Amino acid sequence: MEQGITITPEELYYLGEQMGALYMDYDYVASMEDIQMNSLLYESRVKTGLAAKGLLEEDFSGNIELSEWAKELLRPVFFATFESSVDYCSTGGEEVETVKFYGSDDGMMRMVSREGRGWKVCPCSSHELLGELERRMPEEDAQMAGGFDPDRVSYIFVFKHVWIGDRSTVKIFFHCDNHFYTENQKEEIIPADRRQVLDEAERVLLPEGSRLANTEG
Repeated sequence: MEQGITITPEELYYLGEQMGALYMDYDYVASMEDIQMNSLLYESRVKTGLAAKGLLEEDFSGNIELSEWAKELLRPVFFATFESSVDYCSTGGEEVETVKFYGSDDGMMRMVSREGRGWKVCPCSSHELLGELERRMPEEDAQMAGGFDPDRVSYIFVFKHVWIGDRSTVKIFFHCDNHFYTENQKEEIIPADRRQVLDEAERVLLPEGSRLANTEG
């Protein structure tokens, strides 16, 4: 996976405005500070931060120009045709970790994940998406599952795919006593194995009809 860059929510929002974004994920807006309190200071800090990262240039007349690299990196995020996401939810009281994936009509893809209070944006292929998912997925006990107990669930995994402005698909898995479980169409909890989880993740996150479904890294 190519190296990306970490930018603050305010910088991401500002870049979206400058590029005329058609889509802005609410999570980015929700994680921003209150920019209305001092909009001039906000804009000054954002410009300084983006210039230091090589994403923006401002001349002496105050004219703004985004770098071509910034446009190429963020175009699939702001003009996505679909958004896929994975929520890693620990039941031990830790914060939910979300990794987002955006795809555009030209077959380009980006992975966006939290890093501190910022968001790290990286180029990503479908092959790397599935590899990242497998790397984060806990192992399972080779012995037969003893049964599902909601009080012993250690992790919850939520796979979601949204065609922007259209339909969405959601699939949830539970990790309990080193075994995986999910719900069937009757909303009954049934066992699943690690391979099933990864296969279902691929089906949900990279559905047929996406140009990225068969893209290799």
